[in-house]
Amino acid sequence: MNWAKVIDRNREALLRIVAELFAMAGSTTGPGPDPETSEAPSLPAKMPRHRFNSIRRILRAAESAARRLVVIAARRFAVIPPPAGAFMYGLDPDKAHRRRALAAGSEKDGGDARIPPFVLTDPAKTFSFRPPKRRPKTFPRITCLGNDPTPVPEGWYRLPGDEIDAGPLCRRLISLRRALDDIDGQARRLVRLQARRDRAGVSPARRSPLRNGRPPGRRKRPVHEVDEILIDVHALARDAMEAPDTS
Repeated sequence: MNWAKVIDRNREALLRIVAELFAMAGSTTGPGPDPETSEAPSLPAKMPRHRFNSIRRILRAAESAARRLVVIAARRFAVIPPPAGAFMYGLDPDKAHRRRALAAGSEKDGGDARIPPFVLTDPAKTFSFRPPKRRPKTFPRITCLGNDPTPVPEGWYRLPGDEIDAGPLCRRLISLRRALDDIDGQARRLVRLQARRDRAGVSPARRSPLRNGRPPGRRKRPVHEVDEILIDVHALARDAMEAPDTS
């Protein structure tokens, strides 16, 4: 298998998809740095909900595909263990609390937070034994004859055109672009991460950068080019992990 050709072909396809995501996000400088300041690309602090959701769906699959390209590139430097253990692991007793904490952190950053490094490990599949919290679909609007009806509370309806904070999503997009520009550097990061896990005696279920089952962001029915890329790269990454390079 010509792994270098596999990496180059899929990397070019992912770079094209990332450029489309920057355009969808409304970047004024494209996927490259700002020509005036030579800093990170200029991205909006807020965007409509429908655009945010569209970008997030594609971005999650693109991140998974890039993560598997890094695994394939890292096989030249070390043996990366394949996923093992249970299909689902981890326990998140209060997902809503975690989401509120993340939202509060993004508001505190104010959109000027440092671009995080690309995440080299698939997120753990979490579950909770608590029943899902259901939001009421209506609210009491009792009024007297001759009075105006009770107004709808602000923010009750989540409309597609609502402006929401796009800072964390845009930082993930920039981080993905930087990772695709330096696949070998990310592969060396992964090798160092695996070495630390080996020294720490991490359990077999958490040693691999990939998780069992479907990769994050994969759809049952592909509807975008990135879905086909993710399916192919995931299978190739599993082959690369199970057949180390001995040349």
